[in-house]
Amino acid sequence: MYTIIEHVVGEKNTLLFSSEKEKHKYERMLSHLKSGTKIHAMYEVIKDDHSLVQLAKVHALIRELAHCTGNDFDDVKLEVKRKAGLTIKSKDNEGKSIEYVKSFADCSKEQLSLAIEACITIGNDVGCILY
Repeated sequence: MYTIIEHVVGEKNTLLFSSEKEKHKYERMLSHLKSGTKIHAMYEVIKDDHSLVQLAKVHALIRELAHCTGNDFDDVKLEVKRKAGLTIKSKDNEGKSIEYVKSFADCSKEQLSLAIEACITIGNDVGCILY
């Protein structure tokens, strides 16, 4: 199970949930885990451009979609990029179709948000509920 929880730094550098929704997501994630389960958490300061958290979430969602559908990770990643508008179709000098595919590493935070939404939409279409 993958989820991204957003926190805000409060007084004395304590981490606070940025919203009740984020708190609920965190509690729901924990409720599905057995006692003694180890989890890995990654914290990053959010910047104006894209973040490692967004990249991690996109890849986690693609991995989950691939698992749900039985498709190859790279095939699902390409489909997500197409749905998010991160590909351009063109023709070369000989008239052959070429598809230019943008790397997630070169995407803005808005484009990564579109990719996350594309994952969720594809998941809904195939019966794989992602959050």
